[in-house]
Amino acid sequence: MTVTRQRAGRSWAFIKGVPEVILERCTFMRTTHAVTALTASDRARMLQASARMAHDALRVLALAERPLDESAIPEEIEQDLIFLGLVGLQDPPRAEALNAVKRCNCAGMRTVMSTGDHPDTARAIARELGILEHGEAVVVGRELDRMDDQELTQRVPGIAVYARVTAEHKLRIVRAWKARGAVVAMTGDGVNDAPALKEASIGVAMGVTGTEVTKEAAAIIITDDNFASVDQPGDGWAANPGAGHRPDRSRCANALHLCIWPARARRYYSSFISGTHSAAHREKREESTMRGITVTSGLQPANL
Repeated sequence: MTVTRQRAGRSWAFIKGVPEVILERCTFMRTTHAVTALTASDRARMLQASARMAHDALRVLALAERPLDESAIPEEIEQDLIFLGLVGLQDPPRAEALNAVKRCNCAGMRTVMSTGDHPDTARAIARELGILEHGEAVVVGRELDRMDDQELTQRVPGIAVYARVTAEHKLRIVRAWKARGAVVAMTGDGVNDAPALKEASIGVAMGVTGTEVTKEAAAIIITDDNFASVDQPGDGWAANPGAGHRPDRSRCANALHLCIWPARARRYYSSFISGTHSAAHREKREESTMRGITVTSGLQPANL
């Protein structure tokens, strides 16, 4: 993200983002006393520091700046930056998230995480929540880029965590699970989540942090942005009026094979919940979806 501001009578751009990306665009670094050239050794040292912070489950952002000339064009603003430093944000899962994941597992559903964060951060959080088990894989976006759709479809059952993923990656993951016969419920809050929500069998938007675009693409809105609402009947969620029908819980209580869900408060995590159910349940889910019925696993909408 980049913003421009006036400082000492001159325009400056201030940038934050993924350390690997920001460092690639920096040619200088600001020290206590001066602005100096950013060397390959400096970059390696910063990346090592970022990895250590991510390993401790911190969300790591890099900060940079650059002065702007009157002739600067948008394509040049995020180039030749001055590196300022790293920031580690501690944003732990909500206390009830761990039990919610356990209850989903007991119900025969599996939870998988998808995030834009560093793989070490995602791995630490997933282990804390019981999402990442022994033998399951953590896959980053660049690995997904090297897989064709057929390989991804074959591999999704063995992947528990997706890190450094984009909107396109999320869309491919949803399609891969659907290609395996799964009924998919995708949740998200950002504009870039909207395509995957629309592709999913059931789109679920966050009511607090969700953008209007995401809410419009969703069938259900979670009013408290809380993963624990997934198995708490009547708490924290409501149907999107645009769905057109009152949800029928009896039709869909056990019909979900896969759900993509934010596992943390005020974060851009997504998770998947998958299970195996009978063909009869799948037929009921498909019938409900065609009728515009919008419910998720075992939930009953509030205030309908």
